[in-house]
Amino acid sequence: MSSSTYTNFATTAGAAFARGWRAYVRSEKRMRAHFAARGLSARRVTLAVWGVRAALLIAAICCLYLTMPVLKVMLYYTVSTVIVIGMVVVAVYLLANARGDIDVHELVKPLKAAEMRNGHAGTGLYNEFDERIDDHDPNDIRDTGF
Repeated sequence: MSSSTYTNFATTAGAAFARGWRAYVRSEKRMRAHFAARGLSARRVTLAVWGVRAALLIAAICCLYLTMPVLKVMLYYTVSTVIVIGMVVVAVYLLANARGDIDVHELVKPLKAAEMRNGHAGTGLYNEFDERIDDHDPNDIRDTGF
């Protein structure tokens, strides 16, 4: 405590913030006791408390976002950076836990050899999908297969 009778804005704002923080801690203790009395496990109570904290943090950021244009730019770059870092972490995790014994040749089914037969486009080379693959003239009357 200072002996000065004048209190500046920083002292008043700090005292108000401290009163608000103490009120929040009291309400958090009440919430923990309420959930514990209802039979929730300590793990779930902690999860609920962190959920409330995250919601309050998001609400505070949204309030600041609406009032400060500079914060919009900072928030944009922060969220973008967090998303990119998250994608890198997921990629590293997937690469670290990937099975190295997968053979690419097991994934690709080998094609059957083309065979000479009389098909819908006449006598010629056909693949397994019943497509004629050799050079032929569809207008040639001698190449109809009939």
